[in-house]
Amino acid sequence: MKPNKKLSMQQWKRIAAIVGVLVVVIVAATIVEKRTHRAIKPQQVSSYIKEDKSQSTSLQATSSTKVNTENQSEVNQALGLPEPSSSDGEASTTTNQPSNADIVKTAMQTYTTIALDDGSLDKRSNALKNECTEALYKSLNIDRDTGLLKTMLSEWNKNKTLDTNQPIQLLAQSIISLKVYQNEADNTDYIVVVEEKLVSPASTNTSDIIRQYSVTLTDGKLSALNKTSEVAGKS
Repeated sequence: MKPNKKLSMQQWKRIAAIVGVLVVVIVAATIVEKRTHRAIKPQQVSSYIKEDKSQSTSLQATSSTKVNTENQSEVNQALGLPEPSSSDGEASTTTNQPSNADIVKTAMQTYTTIALDDGSLDKRSNALKNECTEALYKSLNIDRDTGLLKTMLSEWNKNKTLDTNQPIQLLAQSIISLKVYQNEADNTDYIVVVEEKLVSPASTNTSDIIRQYSVTLTDGKLSALNKTSEVAGKS
């Protein structure tokens, strides 16, 4: 005898109920998977971390997140800095002698300004010899970079060619703003935030860059200088 293949109404209802539950489970799992794999874009701005003074000077960028360079609060937040007090970056008015902050500010203005002509490059190099300790001056490779920039500038003026394989690029640098922050617990320890405009002789386009430095002052001269972060300003 052949088995009866007909299903009762109650069996059909059970099958329908099971199928319904499976559909609900599949839909729910799909929704969870989509939410789990949703792209997350974390902010990639490095906040300032005080570096060990024994470390060698480092000049490598650590981020490229864009900020509104006209909004000082946004710049401070992006670079992990507190809001400056009314005295931050200001020159001393109570004495004829320059304050430590004044010395740091002047030296960093020299360091971050690069004009593309031989006379200005030599003047920058000579000024930094007086504003930095001998050890820092050598570690920053000022003499090497000055020579390279003069050679690259000459090649550009003669043949309109640029050697991009050098450790330094032929870029004019001018300061848009410069802020000096002093460590309240150590008057030799500073953070300097500089907004700069960069221009290549091969292009009329300009780039705005905000760079943050950790600076140490010893006996009236810069003894340590480390670039701790860099962000691109909005054009």
